[in-house]
Amino acid sequence: MASNCQHVVMVDDQFLSTRHTPDTQYASPAAIANARRQWAQTRDNPLNDVPVYGPNPYRSLWKGYKRSDPRIHTLAGPSAPIPDLKELKVRCSELTWLENLGGDFEGAHNSCVYKVLYRGRACVLKVYRRSSRDEDEWANGLDGPSRFKSERKAYANLLDYGVCNDGYAPMCHGWFTLHVDRNAKWLSPFFDDSAPPSALLLEFLPESEQLNVRNITYEVAQNAMHALARCHAAGVLHRDINPRNALVLPDGRVVIIDFDTALSLPDKRVSRLEMKWESESAWNLYFQQMVCSVLTPLPAPTKPGLQLPDKLIGLDTSQTAY
Repeated sequence: MASNCQHVVMVDDQFLSTRHTPDTQYASPAAIANARRQWAQTRDNPLNDVPVYGPNPYRSLWKGYKRSDPRIHTLAGPSAPIPDLKELKVRCSELTWLENLGGDFEGAHNSCVYKVLYRGRACVLKVYRRSSRDEDEWANGLDGPSRFKSERKAYANLLDYGVCNDGYAPMCHGWFTLHVDRNAKWLSPFFDDSAPPSALLLEFLPESEQLNVRNITYEVAQNAMHALARCHAAGVLHRDINPRNALVLPDGRVVIIDFDTALSLPDKRVSRLEMKWESESAWNLYFQQMVCSVLTPLPAPTKPGLQLPDKLIGLDTSQTAY
């Protein structure tokens, strides 16, 4: 791992104190059946409000703070300058469209995500508009140029700290300015842009799927926390930890994606307290919500003893809003 690597968060292993199986007072057949009945009536899972897997281990740390205290929460930052992300020379004609992966492909967009073939290899191509529109003013720094800048910087940190190489984030091959060819109809959302868009070329993970209540287990939730901790150790605050931004691999490993709203060191807004809050929210999502949705009746061959709250009561992806 790169010499810059440091544990910038002092709590990144505290989640290991989490219960490995749900507390039987909440996970007994009778308790699960009762929770399922309540959910059917109210669409609220009562197990989201009780410590099925124990209390959130991050909640008590720096509990009284509403904002960062520079004396306690300031991060020193990397010991050496982090190299810029590699600039690539990629022609539009070298890219073969395979699939739309995400974004607004009708034109009202800040970015679009594609699966493409580049030099014989399937990759993820993330394309960002390079100029802001008047209607983007409300976005408060989340327009195309800002998103590209955030994601480009995040991947520079993640690469330098070995996070991509170790499989906790996709490998980023580099960035480039995409001179759009009008014969490439799949890039039509960018035809009328005043400047050629910016793009990132990323690793494509063919057997991955988005984290959801069907594939989450205790081990997967734990792996998601490990992946987030590695991002934090690289000085990257994700700021959009949702199931759609976590990919689960067949072996249960979790890969964090979509860093276009991230903050990265040496940005002074990145602090231990902000990382603590993000870890606390992630733990709540994985252990207090998703896992507890699965406790009630599950289709075989799932194992209730390994599931978390929304999964705990048998909810599926159509019954959850995250």
